Amino acid sequence: MFLLFGFVIQLLLLDNTDRWQPFISWDQYLGMLVFYFVLFLLFVNNKLNFIVNDITLFLGKISFALYLIHQFFSIDLIIPYLEKHCSFNLWQASLVALPIVILMATCITFFVEIPVGRWLNQQLKSRFIY
Repeated sequence: MFLLFGFVIQLLLLDNTDRWQPFISWDQYLGMLVFYFVLFLLFVNNKLNFIVNDITLFLGKISFALYLIHQFFSIDLIIPYLEKHCSFNLWQASLVALPIVILMATCITFFVEIPVGRWLNQQLKSRFIY
């Protein structure tokens, strides 16, 4: 009941702002809203177990490093370089940039973040736990 109420309120409140209009149509908004609410219902009813696999667990593990570096390296460096010097279009450059950025995030996670985290944990335990 509350979920349906939230859905209706979302639809009614959309017209109170003009910020969305240049970016998305009413039909697109409705489709995405239905998608989000269905996804939420599946999550609440524990029907999303198929999402948990080795690939998603790996991406979850590197997600923080990926979040920190993806925009600068892919959008500001790799994609413009490939478009300018290699005559790639945006899609080709993006398909090349994606594995490069994932590889960089993997290296940062496993060679920097995890070892430094372990070292900091040891330092904290040795100083504060008797």
